[in-house]
Amino acid sequence: MKAFPSIRRRKWEHLGYRMIALEVDDMQETADYLKEKGVDIVWGPVVRPTYARAEICDPNGYRIELRQWF
Repeated sequence: MKAFPSIRRRKWEHLGYRMIALEVDDMQETADYLKEKGVDIVWGPVVRPTYARAEICDPNGYRIELRQWF
């Protein structure tokens, strides 16, 4: 007898982690540094009154969020 014979994952369902977030002290300085090293910013930076956010990807395509709190 199988433990979960009727459970089928949907195509969009992903097991495991999908993103990790790193806190940075200065978003613009971090973005400039990463660009100098050949890392593309794939989203942002977006600046709001209390935070700034951006995303990069690791070599496997997993997103890494960069976040600065004000």
